[in-house]
Amino acid sequence: MAFMDPATALELKEKLSNDLSNLGKIYKAKSSRFHERSVEHSLVEDLIADGWEEFGRPLKTRTRLRRAKTHDVQLEDDMWCQLYRLGFRHFSIDRDFKLPFGKDPAEKKQIDVVAVNDDCILLIECKSSERWAKPPCFKTEFEALRLRLAGHQKALEQLFGTGKRVKYIFATRKYRISRTSIDAKRLHDAGGFLYNDNAYDYVDGLLKAYKDAAHYQGTYIRV
Repeated sequence: MAFMDPATALELKEKLSNDLSNLGKIYKAKSSRFHERSVEHSLVEDLIADGWEEFGRPLKTRTRLRRAKTHDVQLEDDMWCQLYRLGFRHFSIDRDFKLPFGKDPAEKKQIDVVAVNDDCILLIECKSSERWAKPPCFKTEFEALRLRLAGHQKALEQLFGTGKRVKYIFATRKYRISRTSIDAKRLHDAGGFLYNDNAYDYVDGLLKAYKDAAHYQGTYIRV
């Protein structure tokens, strides 16, 4: 018997893409520090009051607006783009991606980024702060992780088939959480991987230093 009902599986598949043309457009949008949109001139005043700003040359019938991404969206987009630059070409393309880990309809977990290649599936959960801060305690979250991953594995096998390794990555930004912390140990013991600012910057440095960055896929994120 299938782990997920057909409707749930279909809904998740529609939130994934390996279409190279589509992924390229998404990468371009996610690479920007801003949300951008083009609107009719009559809508500009209200949108500016809502935090948008004009940029670029005005068009004949529309105005180009932009608004800075919030820190949580920025981290999710940065992780998506870094994995794209590492050579992944199968991704989640919808921020609302709730992956089942049990049969009960309530047993689902939001996954911020899903990235897939021939060998592995990366499940990435992002936690960020606008300013440097001490993180909350993730004891309950990480102690339940091992059980959730066992369920996620079954859901992912239904979506992608068997044979791919699954890795859970807990990506943080501006949280003072080190690899020697108690929560980091809980995460490791549950089978997860901490991807903090230092890890992100290390891989980003490799990508900038080497043109053929796909060569480094998996050297730091050990899958």
